[in-house]
Amino acid sequence: MSPTRRRAYRAGVAATTAWWAGVTTDRSALIPANVVAGVAAGAAVLAVSDASEALDARIVRRLVTAGVRHPRRWLAAASVASVLAGYAADRAAARAEAQALEEMGEESMRTRALTPAVREVLHAILQAADTADAQLLLGQLAVARESYFDDDADGFCPTVEFQVPDDVVRVVPHHQTYPVRARYHAPDGTPLQVSLQIAEGKLSHLSIDVAEEDHFEDKDAIDVVEELIDQWPDPAELRCLREGPEGHLLPVT
Repeated sequence: MSPTRRRAYRAGVAATTAWWAGVTTDRSALIPANVVAGVAAGAAVLAVSDASEALDARIVRRLVTAGVRHPRRWLAAASVASVLAGYAADRAAARAEAQALEEMGEESMRTRALTPAVREVLHAILQAADTADAQLLLGQLAVARESYFDDDADGFCPTVEFQVPDDVVRVVPHHQTYPVRARYHAPDGTPLQVSLQIAEGKLSHLSIDVAEEDHFEDKDAIDVVEELIDQWPDPAELRCLREGPEGHLLPVT
């Protein structure tokens, strides 16, 4: 049981106990006092422990000792109440956290014009294959801006996030890695790859990474691109490849 759920459950138990305490306990009442005491005792145990077979048996014994008929029905009712209370508390906490993150993101998110270097690299990738999608994405590029956080550190970053208006013509599939990628080499000879991601049918982000697949299996080698390069490549250095039917990259013809 999570801390949030445990706190909500305890609050629910306290409220339930208070409600039961307000119920009349004379002999003409529909709910006898021993039931109130038994349910309160069982709820108190549930509030501080996770359910288990041993705990379940102990609660049942307490209810029976208190003279409660059908103790497992009361136990089931208490369990359902705790789950509902915990679920509601978790949902409320999640909504509050998501809203706070969204507000914080909106406050710190900024946009600026794309640098000529980024625009030229992306233009080279999109022009490598004369397809309908490429023409649509070139149209998006004409109105795209860079999206960034105002606390981003100065200096080179091998990933650029795009902001594209919602009224552009979108490509299908809406979520994909664009099939044309560009290869080149870092000054030390390490093969690098520039790839474009599409999200919701629009330009999402352009990034540089190590081209060799073994790189992604070596945890110590991840995120070393910034140590290899300090600028976007010259489009003349790029060798564009297109993903083939078998998933292999083939030269663009």
